[in-house]
Formats: sequence, structure tokens, C-alpha cells
Amino acid sequence: MRPLLTFASIVLFFVGAFKLFYRPAPPPIAPQASPPAVPPSLTLPSRTVDPPPSVLSPEQLLKVLETTRDPNPSVRWEAVKFLKKSNSPQSDAIIEEMMTRDTDATVRRNVVVLIGESGGPRATRQLVVALQDMDPMVRIAALRAIHRLGDYSAAPAISELLRDTDDTVRLAALNTLNALQQKRDDEVRKQQRERQEAERRRQEELMRQQQQKGR
Repeated sequence: MRPLLTFASIVLFFVGAFKLFYRPAPPPIAPQASPPAVPPSLTLPSRTVDPPPSVLSPEQLLKVLETTRDPNPSVRWEAVKFLKKSNSPQSDAIIEEMMTRDTDATVRRNVVVLIGESGGPRATRQLVVALQDMDPMVRIAALRAIHRLGDYSAAPAISELLRDTDDTVRLAALNTLNALQQKRDDEVRKQQRERQEAERRRQEELMRQQQQKGR
């Protein structure tokens, strides 16, 4: 009987020790899904748009340059158009030369239109020279080009055409002067409105500051 009690005491001792020291392992924690990575904002590098390359090589362009002196006016005009489209470095000098020296008035007129489409201060200077062309058709083309550009720095040169022997030139000159004056007036009025608006905002800001100081 006594050995049996001793065995029972040992069993109870181990059961109590097991309950005292045993700690069940915590349930495994499910790994948290990491938030989706936010892709960095892409900043594309600024790129300048290069003019398209010519379909001809520099050596082949020399052949086109030669055709600008072709006896046929239509051939000369097509050649200078191609040089302009191909961004040939010689095109500006050739265009200016053809505008003043080509023997065909139609070619000179077409060149004037081409210059007007290019725009810029240089174009205005070239068009002022074309106002003195011997052919009325060229002078009118130059006036219309200046009209489109709206550069009223050419107004003094245009006023010289008010005594032109051709009435269509005189009429075109007056139309161009009226358009340039209108553009000048619009710009002056716009500047006046901008100054008035700036002054109004300044006065409002001063009043706001004074009101804040009076509180």
C-alpha cells in the first residue's frame, strides 16, 4: 500500500510541475502583407525637338544649291523651297539673295511670302527691303506679310509707299498701317488695364494691412 501511495505522490508532483512551468507556444502570427510599393514619379528629361534631317546628304544638297541658279524660274523656286524645308544652313542667304536679285517677279514674290511665314525680326528687315521692289506684286506681298507679322517697327517704311505710283500698293499700305495701329492700340490698352489691375490689388492689400493693424 505504501509503495502505491509513493508512486501516486510522484505522479501528482510531476503533473503539478508540468502545469506550473509549461506555457503553450503562442499561435503563429500570420505575416502582414507589406503595402504595395508606390512607384516613384517618373520625371522625363526635357528634350528639345530637333528639326527632321534632310533626305539628302550634304554632298547631295550641293546639287540643289546649283539649281537655285537654274534658267527656269519654277526650278529655282522649288529648289529654294526644298532648301528651306531641309533646314540647309545656306537657305537664309540664298532666300535673301533671290528676294532682291532674282529676275523673275513671281519668284521674288514667292520668296517674300516664304520669309513672312518664317517670322522674326530678321524677316521684318528683309520685308522692308522688299517694299522697294520694282514690281508692285512683290511690294504688295511684302505689305501683306508685314500685316500678318504685326511688326509696327516697319510703319515708317510702309508710309513711303503712300506715294507709290500704283494705287493697289497705296491701298495695301494704308490697310497695313491701319492694322498695325490697331495692334499698337490694343497693346497699349492691355498694358493700361494691367497697370490699373495691379494698382487695385495694391490698394486692397494696403487696406487689409491697415485693418489688421487696427484690431
